Amino acid sequence: MPTTESALPKVYSFDVFDTCITRTFAYPKDLFYELGLRLAPKEISERQRAGFAKRFQSQRLRAEKIAQRHVHPRQTVTIEDVYQHLRLPHGLSVELRGVMEAEITLERESIYPIPAMISHIRNLRRAAHRILFISDMYLSSAVLRPILMDCGVMEEGDRLYVSCDIGFSKHRGQLFHYVLQAESLDAAQLIHSGDNLHADIRMASHAQIIARHINVGVLTARECRMADRSATVDPEYSFLAGLARRLRVADIKEPNCDSEACEHILYGIVIPFLLAYVIWVLDHARRNGIRRLYFVARDGEILYRIARALHGESANIELRYLYGSRQAWVPASITGVSNESDNTRDRPGQSSGVITRFDLLSSAGLAANEYEAIRERLGLSDEQWHAPVDRDTATKFLGAVSEDNHVPFYSFRAPQGAATLAYLRQEGLFDTRRWALVDVGWKLNCQAAIARILDFAGDSKQKPCGFYIALCGNHMDSQITGPAHAFVQQAGSIFYHRGGVIEKLFTPSTHATTHGYRQRNNVIEPVFGPDLRGAAEMAYTKRLHAAAVSAAAAIARDPCALDSIRRYSPQIISNAVHFLRYPDPTDVSQVASFRVDIDPRHEYRLVRRLCKKLSISDIWNVIRSHLQQRAVSKQDSPIWIEGSIALSPWYIRYPMRILLRIVEALPPSRRQLP
Repeated sequence: MPTTESALPKVYSFDVFDTCITRTFAYPKDLFYELGLRLAPKEISERQRAGFAKRFQSQRLRAEKIAQRHVHPRQTVTIEDVYQHLRLPHGLSVELRGVMEAEITLERESIYPIPAMISHIRNLRRAAHRILFISDMYLSSAVLRPILMDCGVMEEGDRLYVSCDIGFSKHRGQLFHYVLQAESLDAAQLIHSGDNLHADIRMASHAQIIARHINVGVLTARECRMADRSATVDPEYSFLAGLARRLRVADIKEPNCDSEACEHILYGIVIPFLLAYVIWVLDHARRNGIRRLYFVARDGEILYRIARALHGESANIELRYLYGSRQAWVPASITGVSNESDNTRDRPGQSSGVITRFDLLSSAGLAANEYEAIRERLGLSDEQWHAPVDRDTATKFLGAVSEDNHVPFYSFRAPQGAATLAYLRQEGLFDTRRWALVDVGWKLNCQAAIARILDFAGDSKQKPCGFYIALCGNHMDSQITGPAHAFVQQAGSIFYHRGGVIEKLFTPSTHATTHGYRQRNNVIEPVFGPDLRGAAEMAYTKRLHAAAVSAAAAIARDPCALDSIRRYSPQIISNAVHFLRYPDPTDVSQVASFRVDIDPRHEYRLVRRLCKKLSISDIWNVIRSHLQQRAVSKQDSPIWIEGSIALSPWYIRYPMRILLRIVEALPPSRRQLP
């Protein structure tokens, strides 16, 4: 009676590239471009270096094609065959052998393991299964084996079969028959896994071998489109696609898990941008002697977690998380923070020109739909409503509002200011150690409030400094707030105007807004408001935080990856800007149900959808807002107009995109983005 398949001892074989290991580059051709940059003469300009790299890349690709045409049909190409046909660009003094060794070195540097596959293979070893690796590759086993050992993919006792060593390939099918014979295996005993549908699946199946498709290391369709966005051979967008893949595979636990919703938003857009921003903050802090960074709640929570994963607990910079908000800090900074605050009320350089009555209400917790009613009851003109006020005027204004029986308002009295001051002292803002705030932006209200509180207290040793994603054009003056540094410069306005999108998709927090502070057991702790977000938003937040920390930990282990993110930061920023302005409908549909609470107290009194399909009336609303040179806000109007355009039919999309271009061409003073 013949032996059944289940009774045969199983041997597992694996493809190597894009199955067990992969490269930081989206495509191998980009490795050749990077090699050209490394080989380019040092004395030439950056533009000339790019041209040299393109020529080298072209020659390297051409040499491989020629080598493939010249080998015997039953043989496979080796790297030595390729370099026999390589014509080096003019101006390169290195010999062919040196260039080949430089390529192998770069190959080693660019390779990283796929964690899910390593875990899978280790589980098979624990079950006493034999492990084989089979690769179609021009690098010999003498080169590949140390790479696989260093990556933790191979162990002693595993066997490696490479096409260029043997002369047979998986692509033609002979290599599988060779392995079966060399290992004395029946075809039914071998289970082969790989990413290539032809070489790993069809040809293995033709040899009667059980084949399993593993696509975790393969570029997704969205990553391929990202890599191909540039028509040139420059590797900028290819690097972004490769980075998205790296972040994605770092977070995958099972080799064949299905892709989840928002995958491209997370790994292709949001996490690369947050990584680049936090790396920039840490680098900037080190260069400027900043010894402590305060990541400000709530937007700073994910930034803080990324920084800890990237930076650890190094003695160079201390990382802290600071609970606070405009509604916790601005009122305390206006109405006094200590019993001695009256003595500092008329001190020169205080809050004159810093804040308006409108700012006070929006920062202190009133719903937007109550603004006009309050203004009319107090008999204030629109000009007075938006004019800067000094400290005395601000205090009188808040007192008048707090006495208004029609409006539920916070009681801004000394105890709340004292609690705020005590919390800031507890967290070390009065230390002599140089520190800086880290937040998203935009107008510097919080930094200005901190500056006022420190100034009122009278014993602060320094003025605040801050790092931000972007600042709006009319942010507060640095003489009032202290120094402020923006990660995004020229394209910063789109981040400010789409602050709701940044809050929901880039920096959502796991906790609610800080309303104030209280003392418990000799410790000042934050008091949170209600968190009424839906289940889908909370699930997205938790997944983003976990994926971001996992990605940061993976990047922190690779100095080359850190340097690459620094180098390609302009492209990472451009990628995020492109997403905000021209989002893909598939991405938008996955987050359109999110709702943005634009009530500063976050009590769901004024909620707007992130995106929705637009109608003809929405077009008219935008036109009317610009004819009147003011924003017309509607309860059902979307926060992300570009996302809504992506969801809308063509007869809405085209007019709205034209309107947005017109708006962007207007002077900043006349822009009223919906």
